[in-house]
Amino acid sequence: MSIENLITDHIETWTTAQVQKKSGGRGRSKKSNGQSQYGIKKLRELILELAVRAKLVPQEASDETAAILLEKVADDKANRPKPEGIRTPPPLPPISDIEHPYSTPLAWDWCRLGSIALRVIDGNYGEKYPKSSEFISQGVPFFTSASVGNKGEILNPKIKYISKELNSQLVKAQCTIGDLVLTNRGARVGAVAILDQPEFANSNIGPQLTSIRTNPIFINTRFIMICIQSPSFQKRFLNTNSGTAMNFVNLTKTSEILLPIAPILEQNRIVTRVDELMALCDQLEQEQTDNSETHQLLVKTLLDTLTKATDHADFISTWKMIEQNFNLLFTTEASIDELKQTILQLAVMGKLVPQDPNDEPASVLLEKIAKEKARLVKEGKIKKQKSLPEISEDEKPYNIPDNWIWARLGDTGLGSTGKTPSTREQNYFGGDLPFMGPGQITPSGQITEADSTLSPSGRLYTTVSRPGDIMMVCIGGSIGKAAITRTEVAFNQQINCLKPIQIESKYLFSVMSADHFQSSILELATGSATPIINRSRWETLLVSIPPLAEQHRIVAKVDELLAICDSLNNYLNQAQTTQVQLADAIVGQAVCTNG
Repeated sequence: MSIENLITDHIETWTTAQVQKKSGGRGRSKKSNGQSQYGIKKLRELILELAVRAKLVPQEASDETAAILLEKVADDKANRPKPEGIRTPPPLPPISDIEHPYSTPLAWDWCRLGSIALRVIDGNYGEKYPKSSEFISQGVPFFTSASVGNKGEILNPKIKYISKELNSQLVKAQCTIGDLVLTNRGARVGAVAILDQPEFANSNIGPQLTSIRTNPIFINTRFIMICIQSPSFQKRFLNTNSGTAMNFVNLTKTSEILLPIAPILEQNRIVTRVDELMALCDQLEQEQTDNSETHQLLVKTLLDTLTKATDHADFISTWKMIEQNFNLLFTTEASIDELKQTILQLAVMGKLVPQDPNDEPASVLLEKIAKEKARLVKEGKIKKQKSLPEISEDEKPYNIPDNWIWARLGDTGLGSTGKTPSTREQNYFGGDLPFMGPGQITPSGQITEADSTLSPSGRLYTTVSRPGDIMMVCIGGSIGKAAITRTEVAFNQQINCLKPIQIESKYLFSVMSADHFQSSILELATGSATPIINRSRWETLLVSIPPLAEQHRIVAKVDELLAICDSLNNYLNQAQTTQVQLADAIVGQAVCTNG
């Protein structure tokens, strides 16, 4: 099958095979960071792999063979003056047939990278690494691993600069236009780029980079970069790892690694063809991005019409229109998350279920809560709480039904903050009471297994949450994550807890997971690098309270709709897994067939 047919016959696979990127965020409303274009990434890898296996362009019988080419390269190197200050590398070991990673045409040959390079050096050749104070805003370009992109490009904003005087002291590591720079250590080992801009004519590199220079008369540098970028080379390169704690490939290993070499004219044809096909990948990628952005805007616009519905009847009318197009609208995890958040927002605005005039008003419910608190104070079971500020009209973020009421979070129950028993007292730990921290509360509102437990004596020096209570992270990057306690647990000082009184916990959890409440947390939080909201501020946050009977109806409807969202997500994940597996299978079969 030709590469054109591989692309066109499987265009749906390349453009629909996606992998969900890592998600983050707070509460039930976790925010998705989008999807990686996995299919197009695999297509790019396939193009590179077919290129280095001589399957991308036809061979020409009139081409001078790679064996003759390598002889010319050797003669050229032998007749060049020895670079001053650069030590002569040790002889490269001969190549046995058993070392060949795969078969190549007769006109091709295998060589070691060092044999075709005029020099292979890294930043360690410099007498010193510049101090942070020696980097300047303008001057001689100084490249580090951060300067090399994942698609073979130099990231100009990541280039550092040094003075001409300092550059003259680092003469052994100087680079010029046409040199390859290859990341030799760290998480991005194997990233490669060509110094192809005029201002790079007199530049320098740090020790995280290896510089490779070839003679363009015999070797097309772009062809070498294609070889290095190919999946089979990347795998071999990583397997030469010389480091222990981190990836590191030293100069000797880099020089000894095998490369397939084509005749120079075929190298040029391969480079041209790869550029054409990568441009097609760029086009597919851009179209996919544009479609995704348009889709996200459409979903947001339509869901916004739900929250703007004037009443439940208006909501039902709009919902039916959206429901008819579920399969077209909710096709990504981000769109399903948007739907979940809209459901929660509708719930707390009183638009998800109809109001019943026979329901006891929420104002009466708040009076009952206040009486219950007074009784507990009188009986000495709780301390008298400070009165919370009155709610002004300006504070109310949106309209709610007439039989609902706005309240502060502290008005709905009893708040508490966690405590950690002294870790110096070993007898406080190792019992049966799970001890929770922020890490045990998931963004989806689940509680995972505790890392530690407390003994009965430790229980005296902590705070305990009981079934039906709501725990919420009150500090750090995961501030706002919340969960309803299912069993008795203790928790640390990074968590606030609310014990609802005569209010449905699952309804209040929906309020606390909705966008407005989550935004309010950040608005009231102190600290810039590490946001934190103390219990007194937390308890002043606004919550919309419906009659108790309506709370139960809302919870039932939210559960029903979120179950639909979960089903959509499961279907989406299965479909994405299938597409990813299909993309992998197409690539694997193409490489094996053409190998």
